[in-house]
Amino acid sequence: NELVLGTSFSYDFESADLSDFTIVDNDEFKDYTWTVENGSLVSYSFVPTPEYPYYIANDADERIITNKAYAITANSILEFEMSKGEYDFEEVIVEVTQDGEIFTEIEKVTYHEYTTDWKTCKVDLGAKLAELGLAYGDYQLVFRHDVSGIGSTQIDNISLTERVNVYPAGKYYLVAAAAEAFTVNLSYEVLDEEPEEPVGPEDPYNPELKYRLL
Repeated sequence: NELVLGTSFSYDFESADLSDFTIVDNDEFKDYTWTVENGSLVSYSFVPTPEYPYYIANDADERIITNKAYAITANSILEFEMSKGEYDFEEVIVEVTQDGEIFTEIEKVTYHEYTTDWKTCKVDLGAKLAELGLAYGDYQLVFRHDVSGIGSTQIDNISLTERVNVYPAGKYYLVAAAAEAFTVNLSYEVLDEEPEEPVGPEDPYNPELKYRLL
C-alpha cells in the first residue's frame, strides 16, 4: 500500500487555462500543437485539410512545460491519465528540465492497444532520477509528443505527489550480502494512533497499526 504524504500540484484542464504552462512546438505546423479540448490536453500528429484525404501527416514534436519548477525527491510520483484515437499507436515522453534548454528523458509512456479508453499512467520520478544519476532538486516537468502519423493523444488529471510504501505491523527480514561486516540502523514512526503502550515495530496491542521506516 502507498501513503500520499502531499500533493505538489494537480491539473484537470476543465477551465482550459494553460497559463501555468509553456508550449514549445518544434515541428513544421506551429498552429497545431498542444491545446485543450473537452477538458483534456490534446496533441495531434496530423493537420486537417479541406480536401481529400482531409489530413496531412505531421511529424509532431511538441513539448508542454510547467512554468514552475517543483521539488523532486526520492518519493516523487507523477501520475496522469492518457487516451488516444482507437487505432492510433501513441506515446508521450516525460522529461525534466532545470533551465528550459536541456531536457532529460525520464520515461516513454506508450499506448498501443486498439481502444479509446483512458488509462492511468504512473512515473516514479524519484526512482528514475536515481537511476539516471540525477540529483534530487527543483525541476520543471515536461510532456513531449513526438510521433509521426495521423493520430492524437490526450492527457488529463496530472498530479505530482509524495508517496511512501506502508506495511502492516509484523515480522520483516532484512537480507543482505557483503564482503565485510556492516551495520544497519533502522528508525520508524507511527502513522496511525499509538497504542497505550507502544512496543516497537511488532505491536501485539494493535496488529493493524502501521509504521513507516525513516
